[in-house]
Amino acid sequence: MKKWGITLIATICVASSLAVACGGGGEDDDNGDETTTSGTRTATRTSGTGTPDADGTGTPGADETAGTTDGTAASGTPAQNSGTPVPNATTAPGQPTAAAGTTPTNPGATPAAADPETPPTPSDEERAVNEEVDEALTGGDPNSPPEVVTDLPPVPAGATIDPRTIAPPNATAGGIEWIVDLNASEPGIQTSRSVKVGDVVRVGIVVTNLPGGSDALSAFGMAVGYDYTKIIAPSIEGGSALARNPDFNEAALGGAPSGWQCMPPGPTGDGDEPGTYEGDGDPATGQAFIGCFTAGDSSTASGTIVLAVLQFQAVATGTSTIEVLDHSQTGLWGGGGFAAIGGCGGEVSVPCRSASITVTN
Repeated sequence: MKKWGITLIATICVASSLAVACGGGGEDDDNGDETTTSGTRTATRTSGTGTPDADGTGTPGADETAGTTDGTAASGTPAQNSGTPVPNATTAPGQPTAAAGTTPTNPGATPAAADPETPPTPSDEERAVNEEVDEALTGGDPNSPPEVVTDLPPVPAGATIDPRTIAPPNATAGGIEWIVDLNASEPGIQTSRSVKVGDVVRVGIVVTNLPGGSDALSAFGMAVGYDYTKIIAPSIEGGSALARNPDFNEAALGGAPSGWQCMPPGPTGDGDEPGTYEGDGDPATGQAFIGCFTAGDSSTASGTIVLAVLQFQAVATGTSTIEVLDHSQTGLWGGGGFAAIGGCGGEVSVPCRSASITVTN
């Protein structure tokens, strides 16, 4: 197996024995302060607005529609992923606002079976070790509410904020391809788009012609590159690792019963944020990361689907290419043996289509 597969598969082996730390499909995961720093950017690790939802108030909302084209995964059924919060946002006309004081939940989670025996009470030393391990693997307390930790300017009044619905991508390709769709809420693939400074956009990362049955997708990882001086993908701490930024589209991959989990240190908007994946160290470029796997049954998830949605805020005029990178974290694996299906280079290389977004005043 080439370089791009080794890192993620090795992580799967560790993460599969640490399901709680991975922040799976149960209660929301991840929050806390990290001491590990990668790259050169120094991020402000506090949020000025508490726990924002899609409009910057209350608790996170829900991803409403799974993106599939062949009907073998979820087809138009509302999904209850909590989505990615928008920092400092002003509610746009027609945007729903979550009720104040609500507690983030994951209604689609499968409840754990009750343990008939009372577990032993851990010692103070054991508890301290467990807390340290959890923070090292997930970025903090998995029971804390989601919080934007990237330093961003406030979203101006009147800015466009993309809805969190995920429309069918309707992409056509001869085989497996990675495709960047610049508006996940609209059907089809948008490879170019113009937005204004302050707008919040949700970009779909699409994969076409995934196999089903015994060869169905069982793990994936991706690194998405962009111009950090023009658009920024905020990083999230707290809440489920399945609902950060990038935001895993669980409904399109079999839902909660499939047992998907996102691997430590959890999805991040840029690898140069402290305590995340190792970025490229360049403050002018962004690299968003997500890697997830399942040991459950994902055989119903096949065809062309939106794997994840990446949220950006436009911060300066200019043009940014958004692309899935030929990177050690990028790849698709299928079946119980995690056989390589396709990456943007490496052992099984498939086409990877980028897109360009232009920011104006």
